[in-house]
Amino acid sequence: MLEFQVDVQYDDQSVYEIGNCAFWAEHSPGHTPGTSSIFYRVAHRGKPVVCAIQGGMGFNGLRRAELAANGLPASLQQDYVDSLLRQADLHVDCYTPAHHPGYNILDAAARDDGSGDAFIDASVWPRLLRGHAELFQKQFAEELKLPC
Repeated sequence: MLEFQVDVQYDDQSVYEIGNCAFWAEHSPGHTPGTSSIFYRVAHRGKPVVCAIQGGMGFNGLRRAELAANGLPASLQQDYVDSLLRQADLHVDCYTPAHHPGYNILDAAARDDGSGDAFIDASVWPRLLRGHAELFQKQFAEELKLPC
């Protein structure tokens, strides 16, 4: 069995490089404590491209009752929205979802001619994150009005 030892813990202030790929993480408050989004920069056709995986789009665990049951602050709801909106302002050329119903990466794969160009669309990231923040605010409107 291969042993694995953690020799570095990432933080929001550092950029790490492995080969020709630079990556960094950003804390993304959400349904799981410690959730992070990962951003990475690679070369595509000789130009730098920023890609991202958003860490936590799920709403599960963010109801006031669920937060309280897990010993988490009610302010996490607003932190979640603020994080989505803050990240929506970051430039991302290529969204690489772990799982997200609002974006089907297989559609891009079907359109791609093998160059990878079909995956590069800087409009996807802000549209999805802002739309998700809006949806959360709509579905949690009553709870968001309550004091934390």
